[in-house]
Amino acid sequence: MYAGTIPADLPLSDLMEDTGGSPELLHAYVIDWAVGHVANRLNASADTARAQRSGLRIAEAELAVTVADIELARERARIHGLESARPAAGILPRTSVCPFKGLATFDAADAEFFFGREQLVAEMVARSVGATFLGVVGPSGSGKSSAVRAGLMPALASGVLPGSEGWRQALIRPGEHPVAELERHRSDDGRLILVVDQFEELFTTCADEEERAAFVQAITTEADGRIVVAALRADFYGRCAEYPPLARLFGATHVLVGPMDAGELHRAIELPARRAGLRVEPSLVEALVGEVADEPGALPLLSTTLLELWQRREGRTLTMERYRETGGVRAAVARLAEDAFARLSSQQQVVARAMLLRLAGTGVGDAAIRRWTSTRIPMRPRCSPCWPTPGCSP
Repeated sequence: MYAGTIPADLPLSDLMEDTGGSPELLHAYVIDWAVGHVANRLNASADTARAQRSGLRIAEAELAVTVADIELARERARIHGLESARPAAGILPRTSVCPFKGLATFDAADAEFFFGREQLVAEMVARSVGATFLGVVGPSGSGKSSAVRAGLMPALASGVLPGSEGWRQALIRPGEHPVAELERHRSDDGRLILVVDQFEELFTTCADEEERAAFVQAITTEADGRIVVAALRADFYGRCAEYPPLARLFGATHVLVGPMDAGELHRAIELPARRAGLRVEPSLVEALVGEVADEPGALPLLSTTLLELWQRREGRTLTMERYRETGGVRAAVARLAEDAFARLSSQQQVVARAMLLRLAGTGVGDAAIRRWTSTRIPMRPRCSPCWPTPGCSP
């Protein structure tokens, strides 16, 4: 009764003798005995969990290293084979193919140009073994979607795990109606990797709480042969606590996506260019890495700059001179934004300016943060070009 169950080794006769049958003393003795009994069980369970968790971490780490080694070996073989074949076959480098994505996400079709996240992809593969759910959590601009789409999914499709080349894959975004999106890919036919990208849309785009709860129930209920991979922006991680089954799954198995280190940034710059038959001047590589290293959300900035440098390349070479002319990483992004704004009509510019001001809030110090609005912003001014200037009635 006191320990949750009635243990078979409860020394009831000894307790009766020691207490003389007094109910008050008997209760006190039984409580003391039950606390000690549960404490012993707790210690044994903690020792077992510690040993098993340590073994699991070691196994996952070893598996991640092995996966990374296999993928790197395959990549070296592909690059060597490609570069060896070109001169022999008289094949010209594919300088017309841009290996950089700008602000776009790398997808499965771009896997041959996706570099720098080999260790992260290996960790995701290792953590997915034996799991039914894997969370991929990272701040905006950390590259989590690209890592899942162009890293994890192609790795599994290539057979990085035994039999994984035969697993079906489905990619969805929750959107306004997440249950409908899920239903489009419902199947009981074999193993399924269900990737839910932009998982935060469940909270920002879906306005129906009943549908949101139904979607959570559907993906947190175990299904034979299904692994759910959820890519979530870190600032929405706390929202998952509103749904206990979802919170337990994220808490139990997730990978945290951090910034790329200098070595990973070098690979992300040099190897895609190499695959496309391009050369990046070493001084340019160092300048780019120095400008974006340790910067939050630096990957979109870097990718945008590389795209512009590719457009301004000299023959097959991305040069330091062009980098200086463009003003560096931040200038490239600013120029892209200004060009996009300039293509809008005067009325569209008014709406865009109002929209951007409403979406941006003040963070700590001078940092800007994104503010989510629950109201829809009209796409056209409702009266004159001055709307929505303060004091102007719509």
